[in-house]
Amino acid sequence: MLSGSSTYRFAIRANDIDSAGHINNSVYFEAFEAGRWDWASKYLPNIGHSITAVVSSITVDYLKPIIPRPNEYVDIITNIHLCEYFSIYFNQQMTIDEKNIATAKVRVVPFDIKSSRIISVKSLL
Repeated sequence: MLSGSSTYRFAIRANDIDSAGHINNSVYFEAFEAGRWDWASKYLPNIGHSITAVVSSITVDYLKPIIPRPNEYVDIITNIHLCEYFSIYFNQQMTIDEKNIATAKVRVVPFDIKSSRIISVKSLL
């Protein structure tokens, strides 16, 4: 039903750095979300103002800390793992120089904003 992969380059900003000199954990979630929106812009033509996808579950594994260099960025690689009637499951990787920094397993559900109801995945197509 759904397939495809995308790679999104996420720039690390000065305010993303915590007091220990690492990237704050919340930034990982922001970067993974940006990667999913990049994927959606390529593969889900009906997503927009009245239909969106809401995260219902996310698990992030932090493999290595990010200690940023000047002009640092991470690449977010997003792939579909599984598609069900009401759910899309993503596997995502965060990499720097093609080395894994973190991974995410994400479940999203299609959501009709006007009716405030979950809808089928096929409504996104």
